[in-house]
Amino acid sequence: MGSARRAAVGLLLGLTLVAPLAKADENALDLSKRGYELLLANKCEEAIPVLVKSAELAPDARTLVNLARCEEKTHHLLASLEHFRAARADEKLSPEMATQLDTMIAEVEKRVPHVILRLGSAPPNTIVKRGNADVPRSVAEAGV
Repeated sequence: MGSARRAAVGLLLGLTLVAPLAKADENALDLSKRGYELLLANKCEEAIPVLVKSAELAPDARTLVNLARCEEKTHHLLASLEHFRAARADEKLSPEMATQLDTMIAEVEKRVPHVILRLGSAPPNTIVKRGNADVPRSVAEAGV
């Protein structure tokens, strides 16, 4: 078998093995594009489930950023922060994109409500909870 034929057979086998994955990536890309179009049309409530599905099929920094932008616009600030941070964790980001994400994260963090507890005369064994998690006294006093 010639080297060109071996390469073609190897390529064909490779394509056969990754076809289901490629289909999922293709579906994710289609959903991501649709979500982006909805974002641009200022239809974020519609875009969010589309972008969530895209991110489930094939997590991608661009999809996560668009999801976070929609969540920010619809005042889902904690979800927005989570998705901006997940996008920022992508090791393939360009330095410019990383810097832009740092700025976006800082802007959303400013908008997230914080509660500051003054435990002054509370007994030392006072427990502060956030959801089901205990918050250390020093963190609670600094702002939960």
